[in-house]
This record gives sequence, C-alpha cells and structure tokens, in this order.
Amino acid sequence: MQCRQCAAHIQDDANYCVGCGAQITTETVRYEMNFVTSLMTCFKKYFIVVGRAPLSEFWWFVTFYMTMHFTVYHLDKYINKELSGLSGLVLLVLSVPFFTVTIRRLHDINRSGKWCFIAFTGIGLIVLFLWLIKQGDAGKNNYVNEKYLMSFSESVATCFRKYFNFYGRASRSEYWWFILFQSILLPIGSVFDYFIDKELMIITAIINIITFFPNFSVYVRRLHDTNHSGWWGFLGFTIIGIIPLFIWTITKGSAIENKYGEPSQTQ
Repeated sequence: MQCRQCAAHIQDDANYCVGCGAQITTETVRYEMNFVTSLMTCFKKYFIVVGRAPLSEFWWFVTFYMTMHFTVYHLDKYINKELSGLSGLVLLVLSVPFFTVTIRRLHDINRSGKWCFIAFTGIGLIVLFLWLIKQGDAGKNNYVNEKYLMSFSESVATCFRKYFNFYGRASRSEYWWFILFQSILLPIGSVFDYFIDKELMIITAIINIITFFPNFSVYVRRLHDTNHSGWWGFLGFTIIGIIPLFIWTITKGSAIENKYGEPSQTQ
C-alpha cells in the first residue's frame, strides 16, 4: 500500500502512515496499480509532470508503450508495405504520457525530472534504468503532491464558466486540459468540413470562434499563476517568444498569494 498524502509505502498491518502520520483508511491509501489502473492514471495525467509515480504505475505503462510500439510498427509495415504517418502519430500520442510518467517516477525517488535528458548521452540510459527500478522514498520528499489535479471535464467547465474572466489564476491542469479539449475539437471539425465544404471550413471557424475567448482568458490566468502579467502573451508574436511562454505555462504556480490572487487549489 502507499499513502495518498505523502506517497510513503505502508505495511499491510500498519494503522498509521510512517511518512505523515495519517490514519490508514480506504481514503488515505492506494494499493499497487494493476495494468488497467496504470493506463487510466497515465492518460488522466497526460500533461502532468508534478507529483510522484510508484513502480507499478510506471512499469505497467512502459509495458503497454513497448507493446503498442512493436504492434503498430509491424502492422503498419504489413498493411502499407512501408512505414506511414499512422504509426508515427500513434507513437507521438503515447510518448507524451510516457515522458510525464517517467518524470513522476524520478520524483518518487526524489530526483528532478530534468535527469531524463541524460538518456541522450547513451551511457545515461543505464543510470536512468537503475533509478527507475528503485523503490520510491518511504516518506515525504520534495515532490509530494498535496493538491488535486483538475479533471478534463472540470477544466472545460471552468474555462467556459470563466469565458471572459481575465482575472485570478489558473493551474497547469486547468490550462492544459482545455488545450487538449481544443486540440481534439479542431481535427473533428476539419473532418466534418471535408464532407460539408472544404473551402469555407465553416465548422472549424465556429469552433475557433467559440473557444477563442476561454482559451485566451485561461492563458492569461495561467501566466498570472506564475506571477507574470497577461500582457506577456503578446510575446508570442515575436516567434522566439513562444519558447519562454511555453516554459511559463508548464511552470508550477507560486505556492503563496501573488499580486494576481490566492494560489489555485489545483495544480
């Protein structure tokens, strides 16, 4: 078992968590993940690079990732006689949760997710592997997850409820779930436009109009969460400014009140 509050590993007969002292109940512990639970968790935390991931969550997803990689690669070659864009698209979609769960797995042993990049040195793969098979810290560490993650539906509902709200702050989960929502809608709209009118692209235009203000407003609130003015959003028009803007949108918000309001209750 593992404590939901501090991620400490708990003995089966324990009454209290050794890490934070919380009483052991069905609400305060989590059991080792099975294959299905791991997949559901990793896709739910698609863009989430905060918090921790236990061994079972990480390695079940690695098993799924490698199986899909092998299957799609050979199926694509068998059907098309050569690799097509389909296999690349599937692997790209799976690479995002694979990358984020790897970062959370490193957090579980109290190491920064930045250590992922030592894989590019070649020899660093050995070090990473040894870390990734290591049991997580028994108590709290620097990456303890104390705030809950806003769900996909909560994010969409919140962003539409705050349609023209450019005040306050927005967490990473609120912002990135809405970006995913918009990214799903646009290709669907394009498919309908293909059959209705490829030139006018009326469905795609309607989607862009409806989602423009909630997208823009949550973007401003996300910048506020990192203590930056929403006016910095216009830095994106310089092209090179897209890089610092992206970094800010994936940066954890300040944990204390800033000039834009109280910290978000989600992360």
